[in-house]
Amino acid sequence: TLVRVGGLCFATQESAFPHDSDRLLDSRLRTGGHRAFNMQKLIRQGLREYFNVASDDDLRPMLFEEEYLYSAPLPQCPPLFIDKGVRFIYNQYEIAPYAAGSPSFVIPYDKLKDEFTVTGQRLCGITE
Repeated sequence: TLVRVGGLCFATQESAFPHDSDRLLDSRLRTGGHRAFNMQKLIRQGLREYFNVASDDDLRPMLFEEEYLYSAPLPQCPPLFIDKGVRFIYNQYEIAPYAAGSPSFVIPYDKLKDEFTVTGQRLCGITE
């Protein structure tokens, strides 16, 4: 469940460990390299789904900054771990105009397997 107060996003307990998300996702996501590139690709796909556009060229005008197309920041709201995958929710004005609402999308666990720590994989049930 998501609660909005004064334009700020708060996650309520949809996952067993809502405040430990940084420990579950691999810290290398924030430092660059292949993992960060893969995560950016998944974020782009999620944003294309949210905005219902087919290509990066169609997504570009939806975002505040052209650079967000290839280096979108992770949302200020911590990710939510739900049954279908990890839900990412951007606040209004965070990456797109107010009229765009709060861009959000779910990345299925199977697409994120390599982005989780070993502990995160076990907690999310995605170990082999």
